[in-house]
Amino acid sequence: MISRKPSIALIDDHYIVRKGLRNLIEAFNEFNILFDVESFVDLELQLKNNRHLDILLMDIKMPIKNGFEVALWMRDKYPLIKVLALSSEEDGFSIAKVIRNGAKGFVGKSTTPTELLLAIQTVLRGDIYLSQISLNMFNEVLQNSTGYFTTENIIFTDKEREFIRWSCTSLKYQEIADRMIISLKTLEGYRATLFSRIGIQTRQELAVYAAQNNLLQ
Repeated sequence: MISRKPSIALIDDHYIVRKGLRNLIEAFNEFNILFDVESFVDLELQLKNNRHLDILLMDIKMPIKNGFEVALWMRDKYPLIKVLALSSEEDGFSIAKVIRNGAKGFVGKSTTPTELLLAIQTVLRGDIYLSQISLNMFNEVLQNSTGYFTTENIIFTDKEREFIRWSCTSLKYQEIADRMIISLKTLEGYRATLFSRIGIQTRQELAVYAAQNNLLQ
């Protein structure tokens, strides 16, 4: 039995950019592009007829609803569809905000085809994709920012810090457990405890928190 290729949709209000991305992704020969649209209105209409979409590749700067708003809307209406932000808005605030709003990754439009392919593959696995450059960008912004996560009086053990660092990579939880030489059950205990203490629910939020609090060194 032949399994279907993962399905992708694109939303970008610049026609040439959108079609260029489509051609590039089609050249990978790993994905099925269901549609590409220029606005939120078109996206909303298309999603009503395409229930088997796996990933939405999304620009941030768009009319009607920007990428931050679309990420929130997707998280609420279509939580099973993974969102990957691909934007020229390569600054720490934009990266942190779109991830906080539910995107599973961020790639700058200056990226290489190789990194774009890696980002798509990583997000499709259910992991977060943030390049080291992206992490460095918003780490500096978040160091003195407020309004993301409470950071007071939280002290982490060495094992917890190790778990946090590995969780901000594309590794699956079983792979993290193997690297930490602990059982998956023990690792899940770390995850549940840390998420509760920090006040988060996803690995995306953990990545933002870790960068904000300089826990990735």
